[in-house]
Amino acid sequence: MKTKLFSQSPLCWRVSARRHTFAFCKKLKSIYVPDGVSVIPSYAFFCCESLTELRLPKRLEGLGSEAFTFCPLKTFRIPSGVTMLDYTVLANTPVSEIIIPEGVTEINNSAFYQNENNDNPWGNSSFLLHLGLC
Repeated sequence: MKTKLFSQSPLCWRVSARRHTFAFCKKLKSIYVPDGVSVIPSYAFFCCESLTELRLPKRLEGLGSEAFTFCPLKTFRIPSGVTMLDYTVLANTPVSEIIIPEGVTEINNSAFYQNENNDNPWGNSSFLLHLGLC
């Protein structure tokens, strides 16, 4: 069962979603971010230790630093509107599949820092190949 966390309009969510908005929310298991939300701010879901399911809007334009750090996500699909992955956006996660669209032109150093399935993705060309970056 998917949880639609945001029942209010995307505009209201965008105004109220600030850094650390849902950080340390231990019971949050799944999230549906509605269309119209353009940015997930830094630390928005930091250390949500039960968050395993995530749906981001197709027109999302930005993911702030450490937005999903320490979340137990296994798969992460980056929406086509995102062009840059900020620092440690998916650090310290067990993510094993990251789907990066062609429009991503910049991946900042340590975006996947200490990923549980790969200690140093920048030094491992097979991981980069899996991401379609080489």
